[in-house]
Amino acid sequence: VAGIVFTGGCQTKGPAQTPEELGKRVAQALIAGDKNSLGVLLPPYEAYLPMCSLNLGEGTHAKTDLQKFYSKRMGKLKEEIQAFPSEFARETSFKTSQIDAIDVYRQKVGSRTNWTDVDVIFRVKDAKFLLTLDECLRFNNAWYLVDLDWMGKQK
Repeated sequence: VAGIVFTGGCQTKGPAQTPEELGKRVAQALIAGDKNSLGVLLPPYEAYLPMCSLNLGEGTHAKTDLQKFYSKRMGKLKEEIQAFPSEFARETSFKTSQIDAIDVYRQKVGSRTNWTDVDVIFRVKDAKFLLTLDECLRFNNAWYLVDLDWMGKQK
């Protein structure tokens, strides 16, 4: 379990070294609505290539098709990141500026070593809201964001 108190601003260093660091940095950037600082946390094309092939189905695919799929998916992820502060405010009675603390939990991964899910819990007063970083990807000893799943208020 990794916990942080939100103090504003995002780190701009290179890729995350652990899933927990990835969760913290993504949370801070989401709160700030700062999609630009997350660029280093999005998987490079080479890391995401197996996902491109998997999503396009079996068979041989042209490099341009793979690159288009990658660009489309990363564009969608950047849109989700940019929309987070207003989505949070719309789905809760709070604004992101009211978040008191963030807790980050790496989910049990079993035998998988290159993929994991990370739960990010935003605490506001006595309320907790869950965002799952789905299928975080390890590539070249760094961890990258692949997908966000907003789970909403938790009991």
